[in-house]
Amino acid sequence: MKQGKMDKRRAGWMGALLALAAGTAAAEESRWVIDSELTATHDSNVSRAERERDTLNDHNLLAGAGLSAAFEPSFGTALNLRAFLEGEAWSEIDTLNRATAGGQVTGRWAPGQGYRAPVLQLTLTLQTDNYEVRQRDSSVYAAQFSATQRANDRVRVSYGLEATERRSEGTVFDGTQGRVFINGDFEIDPRWSAYTGYSHVRGDTFSSAQLSFCNGAPAADIFGLISASEALESDEAFNETFCGSWIAYRLKAQTHVLTLGLNRAFGHHLSADFSVQGVQVNGQGDNDYQRVLVRAGLLARF
Repeated sequence: MKQGKMDKRRAGWMGALLALAAGTAAAEESRWVIDSELTATHDSNVSRAERERDTLNDHNLLAGAGLSAAFEPSFGTALNLRAFLEGEAWSEIDTLNRATAGGQVTGRWAPGQGYRAPVLQLTLTLQTDNYEVRQRDSSVYAAQFSATQRANDRVRVSYGLEATERRSEGTVFDGTQGRVFINGDFEIDPRWSAYTGYSHVRGDTFSSAQLSFCNGAPAADIFGLISASEALESDEAFNETFCGSWIAYRLKAQTHVLTLGLNRAFGHHLSADFSVQGVQVNGQGDNDYQRVLVRAGLLARF
């Protein structure tokens, strides 16, 4: 899911956003902004599986674009309206291909005027995800509140909380989550910056596993997992791609996410981004799994 992507991978743009919140004349000159990205990702555990036999890895290409309009209702406040489109294509598991359309409303305000005074932000997001299999089609609603402030002239810290609700065609892919996070951006020089982030998530997670193997033999050790799940159904995406019989299940879980990244700016409108994200999920019934996502992409803003 898009867990904190906007606030982690656009570090090179944060200065412009803070200037907008402070009401600078430069922001007034450019009310309309187009942003885009092209990102390749390798996922070590696409199936989010606990057992090694069910673990599938693959890579995808994400292309996205957004159109934003910025307004300044009063001194020290800003309002941003954004519409966006995304497309995600997987190399092998093409039943997970996705097309997304959505909108965001973001309000920013600066309650103080000091150098280290925080800029507060509230973002409401609505998006529709359409997959190759209808079972995973979803509407996603998210509300995020955060604060961003300088630690010094090279370090900026942001922290906050987020609530997300997903409503899907398939019962397993419904879910609600709450997330708290803290991110740090470090300016190495005018062209290079590094960033890190940690998130703690509580709520629903979904995974996939084999109910029977390609030779028809049942997975006899899966019944403990089934009894711990809150919802269970056939996984249409994996059953169309692989032999055997796959099921999807939903569990309550705690999730820890750690991200490390590096951003290289090419002028004011283009940057290259590389990040590694580690995910540890501890689900009910001792159903635990790990994922590593490696991303490389280009981000543009006009």
